[in-house]
Amino acid sequence: MQSQAIRLAAFLFFVAFLFTTMITPPLFAQEDEEMGFDDVEEATVPETKGWEDIVHISGMFDLNLEMTNLHDSDDSDGEKLDNFRNYHHFVFLSVTPNEKVRFQADIIDLFFYEMTYKLNSKAEVKAGKIWVPFGNSPYHHFYGGVQGDPFTGKLVPNVWAEQGVGLSYEVARGGGGSTVLTGDTYIIRGFEGPAGSVLNLNEGGKDDVFAYGQRVMLNLGSNKAVASASGLYSPWGPDNDNRVFLWGGDLDLGYGVVDAPLLRDLAFRGAFARAEVKDPELVEEFQNEDGWYYKYGDFAELSYGHWRPNLTLKFRYGSYIDFDDVITNNDSHSFNISAVRRMGNISLWAQYFWLFEEVDEIDNDFMRLRMVFEF
Repeated sequence: MQSQAIRLAAFLFFVAFLFTTMITPPLFAQEDEEMGFDDVEEATVPETKGWEDIVHISGMFDLNLEMTNLHDSDDSDGEKLDNFRNYHHFVFLSVTPNEKVRFQADIIDLFFYEMTYKLNSKAEVKAGKIWVPFGNSPYHHFYGGVQGDPFTGKLVPNVWAEQGVGLSYEVARGGGGSTVLTGDTYIIRGFEGPAGSVLNLNEGGKDDVFAYGQRVMLNLGSNKAVASASGLYSPWGPDNDNRVFLWGGDLDLGYGVVDAPLLRDLAFRGAFARAEVKDPELVEEFQNEDGWYYKYGDFAELSYGHWRPNLTLKFRYGSYIDFDDVITNNDSHSFNISAVRRMGNISLWAQYFWLFEEVDEIDNDFMRLRMVFEF
C-alpha cells in the first residue's frame, strides 16, 4: 500500500509539473553547461490593463431655443410659440474587458445596449438592443429633410435601435487597405400596427414578429467616400399576413474628395428610403389589386467648412410621401440652413427651417438656436 501511495503521489506530481510547464514556460532553459548569473534573461512581465483602458464614457447634451410663428391659411394673425427643448441627452458607456468582447449602451434612457463578440479579424456578432444597420448612420436619419418633432423621425426612427442579433463582416479589401467592402446581416423585432391605416414605422418592434435585414457598405479612401445599400423585410398586421419591405441607399462624400480650390471645402450627404407596404384593408383594389402602397423619404445636404476657423455652413433639402395613393398634409418637402461654430467640446448652431405641406400650407417655419456639449 505504501509503495502504491508513493507511486500515486509521484504520478500526480509529474502531471502537475507537466500542466504548469505547459501554461507557464520556464524562465530559462536548462543547458548542459553551467550558466552564470549574466546568462539568465529577465522574464517579461505581461501588461496589465487599468480601468481607464477598459471603460470609456462619452456623451452628448443639447439645449434648443425654438421660435415659431404658427398659423394656418384661415388665421393670418396666428400664434407665436417660443420654447426651450432638449433633444439629445446621451451618456454612452463602452466596456472592453479584452480584445474579443465589447459592451456598449446608452445608460440614461437605454436607447440601445449591445454586446459584441469578435469572431476573428474580419467578423463580429452582436446581440441586445442593437443599432439597426440601415443607412450610413444608426442615428439622425434625415429621410424627409427633417428629423421630426421631437426628433422622432419621419420615415424611420431617428435613433433606431431594436432587440435582435446581428453579424458584421468584411467582404473585401483593396487599394492599399483604404477601400473596404463590408456587410451586415441581422434579425430584429418586426413592425407592428393596425391594418387599415397607414403603417407608422416609428412605433417600435413587436415581440412575435421577426424582421430580416441586410446592408452592404463600400468605404473608399478612409471614410472620404462611403456608400451603402440597405434592405429590411418584415411581416406585420393582426395575423402577420401583411408585408413591408424597406429599402434605400446612402452616399457620404467628405471634405477633400475633389482636390480643387473651393471644392475641397465641400462635403455632401444624400439618401433615400422607400417602404413597400402590403395592406389590402387600406388599399382599394382599383389602386392596387394586391393591396400594396409605398412610403418614401429622401434628403440631400451640402456642408461648406474650413473657410473660417471652426465654422461650417450647411444646407439641406428633403421630401416625404406618407401614403402614395392619397395626397395629405403628412406629405411635405422642406429646406433648412445652418451655421455651426465649434469651440472645443461645445458647438453653437443657428438654424432656420422652411416646411411646406402639400395640401393646406401651414405657416410653421421656425428658427432654432442650439448649444451642444459633447465629450
